[in-house]
Amino acid sequence: ANLPADTLLVLASCHAVSKGANGLLGDSLEKAQLAFAGVDRPDKVRVLKRYGFSSELRRMTCVCTQGASTVVTCKGAPETLKPLLSEVPADYDALYEQHASRGMRALALASRTVSNQDWKSV
Repeated sequence: ANLPADTLLVLASCHAVSKGANGLLGDSLEKAQLAFAGVDRPDKVRVLKRYGFSSELRRMTCVCTQGASTVVTCKGAPETLKPLLSEVPADYDALYEQHASRGMRALALASRTVSNQDWKSV
C-alpha cells in the first residue's frame, strides 16, 4: 500500500493477530489490515506493550519501536479518538460519517512518538 509511514506503522502494530501452524490467526478485519499494509508477519514490528481492544474505551493502543524511536499507536472509533488528537483533519467527521452511512466500518488511526521513559505511563 502506498501510505504514509506512520499510517503503515499503526496498521502493522495495532492488532491481535498471531501466526499459527496453518497461517495467521485472529480477527478477519485485522488480518485484512495486515494484508493491506503489506505485512506478511504479524511480528514484523517490535511491540513493547499491547493494550487490547476495549469495548468500554472503543480503541486499541500499542507501544512499539521504530528504529531508535518509541511510538504509541492507536486505532479505534473515530468519535472516540477525535478528542485525543492534537491535530484533526478538516474533513475528519465528514469522511468517517460518509463511510458509516454506506454501512462501512470506519476506524481512526493515530500515532505519537514518545520518549523511551514516557511510554511506561501510557
